Amino acid sequence: MIKHQARAEPIEFDWRIDPKALQTISYSDLKLSFARIVILGESPASGPLHYGISSDAFDTTVLPPREGWEQRAAQSEPQADEFPPIRSTFEFGLNTERAEATLTVHSYVTVANSRRRLVYEVENRGPAAVLFILNLPATSAMEAKLPFLQKPTLLESDSRRFFEADVEGRLTAQPATIIISDEKDPKMGLAADTVGVYAPVGGKRPFSDRLLLQSVQ
Repeated sequence: MIKHQARAEPIEFDWRIDPKALQTISYSDLKLSFARIVILGESPASGPLHYGISSDAFDTTVLPPREGWEQRAAQSEPQADEFPPIRSTFEFGLNTERAEATLTVHSYVTVANSRRRLVYEVENRGPAAVLFILNLPATSAMEAKLPFLQKPTLLESDSRRFFEADVEGRLTAQPATIIISDEKDPKMGLAADTVGVYAPVGGKRPFSDRLLLQSVQ
């Protein structure tokens, strides 16, 4: 148990294990369960600390393990379990009085023979057809395979559609803006939301989100 007696709120904690003290702890007296005990070295080391679902990082300084970092074998082939499926769901109202619909976007990656394929599954659970644009980071090669990047794409009532595109390079989970509009009037916006999708690192969004939102009422 840690007891804090100072008036100021703590903003940083420094945890260290004293090798000499560690040797005096017997197994029977150890009340906590550890997956692994690591003895820290004496010399600080600096490097990037990656965070979240992106490739962003900030510089930090830590005390590395005295025996060095655990080495993991590099994967020569991309693995499908690197990309757990992402599912985004939201509800919105239709122009018909008291009518509502639920739209779900599934994003996942399939891997075969070193080839990565982006798969987007868009599902409309509602009584009316709608149009949608999904403004996600993409490469020029993806635009021919994914029509929703350039124009409103039809999604029939109580239906789902699959869109696929083969990609090269690194992939990461990223936010994307989706615009839902009326089937008969594309400028009549019904909903706008942010969903999570897999997309290429360094991909470009076809539109500015701000301009895209201004294009619908």
